[in-house]
Amino acid sequence: MKVTSREYPVSPILKPYVECYWSQQSDGTPQEYSSMQRCLPLGMSELIFQVGEIHQLGIVDEIGNPFPKAYIEGMMDESVLWQMPGASSIFGARLKPEGLIQLFRRPLAYFFNNFVLVEDFFGYDSKALIDNIQNAATDRERIAILEYFLISQLKQSKPKHNYFTEAMKKIRSSNGNISIETLSKTLYVCERQLQRAFKVNLGLSPKTYQRIIRFSNTYNSILQREALNWAELAQQYDYADQAHFIRDFKQFAGATPNVVLNEITSKAKPVLSY
Repeated sequence: MKVTSREYPVSPILKPYVECYWSQQSDGTPQEYSSMQRCLPLGMSELIFQVGEIHQLGIVDEIGNPFPKAYIEGMMDESVLWQMPGASSIFGARLKPEGLIQLFRRPLAYFFNNFVLVEDFFGYDSKALIDNIQNAATDRERIAILEYFLISQLKQSKPKHNYFTEAMKKIRSSNGNISIETLSKTLYVCERQLQRAFKVNLGLSPKTYQRIIRFSNTYNSILQREALNWAELAQQYDYADQAHFIRDFKQFAGATPNVVLNEITSKAKPVLSY
């Protein structure tokens, strides 16, 4: 069974809040299932809609349970295993965590390492949104529907920048290679305040988010390279040594770099479209 992935760019007005839109479709029959997929913690939050009749399965203790028709993944510091049935389709948006918080004025901490139903997070506005996206015929139509919803929310919320949102941006722009002490001094805020802001908003510490972003950049580097040297990669991304890199990678990915690399090479890379 073949799974096709695509990514789509975001309107300029939403770029501070949304990383990209994406979709995945599988061919085959509903009785077939894809190979095991690994959803990695890459420092973003995902808004996901099931746009086919058959839903993907989350795997817990080797048992698959269908995901809801529309849900938001919170911040993660561990991987999630899932499978895609044949003849199914999903559509989503990859959101910057602070962007999601700014748009909807709600923290993500209460569903850390978990997900929440779109209806519970967005409230009364969400039923029409879910129905319209599921009934749309193409990804282009789904993007237009979701962008209209998000831009309307942007106009209502009028997001403001603060030291928490600036901290998130600086951690990402530094590829995770900025110390919390330096971050605090740069933003003129004490480390305790910064720790509290991250815990309340995301459910994790700034140090953990910094490690996740470093892992994310390392993983993206693996996707782009044909020849890999783990020691060189560890040095490039400021790990103490190769053992430190492998230990950190395994903690977030749930598998060693070699295992994840084998999974990557067996799948097609996402296609940038639109």
